[in-house]
Amino acid sequence: MDATLAEAVAKRIATWMDESARTQQDCNYYRGLVVRCGNALGEVAHICDSGSRSEDVLCAKVPELVEALSNEFSRLDAMWQGLAKERDALKAKVEELETQHKDCLEQKEALRERAETLELGYRGFP
Repeated sequence: MDATLAEAVAKRIATWMDESARTQQDCNYYRGLVVRCGNALGEVAHICDSGSRSEDVLCAKVPELVEALSNEFSRLDAMWQGLAKERDALKAKVEELETQHKDCLEQKEALRERAETLELGYRGFP
């Protein structure tokens, strides 16, 4: 084999090996992120479809678990928003009732004063 050709082939092979090493580093990095997410999700990320437990996180299962968690969060958020609306409506009703109560107390006091005035007037009447 020609030395120039051998050198060109060696450079090409070295480039492929470098690319392969970088690709493997990237795979390891992103797999590590998925494993961290799985560990954060807990025991459920270790349970196989058969029900057995894997020592490692089942990386392929993590996206479906995240989707389920996201759906549950959306459901709870919608429920919370509904409760917040109900709370606001109840607050408004309480304020309305407090205003009505205050008005009733004022009317009661006005009627009491009127009754006292009439009673005093009646006493002075022969």
